[in-house]
Amino acid sequence: MQDTKYWLDSTTIRGALVTVIPAVVLIVKMFGVQIGNGEQQNLIDGVTAIAGLIGTVVAIIGRFRATKQLTT
Repeated sequence: MQDTKYWLDSTTIRGALVTVIPAVVLIVKMFGVQIGNGEQQNLIDGVTAIAGLIGTVVAIIGRFRATKQLTT
């Protein structure tokens, strides 16, 4: 039986990576890149918020379920 697993197989890491999506969108907006207007902008903001929420929940669940150490 293996006591470690590859770091990208971690649910916690995957969830944390998903939470990066909203930050990337905000950084892109900060530099003046136009993502969309009107309803398109509302849709993008909503999807970004949902992705951040899902990523956070997955990371928390993954941390509670963790049984193995990570390797690089």
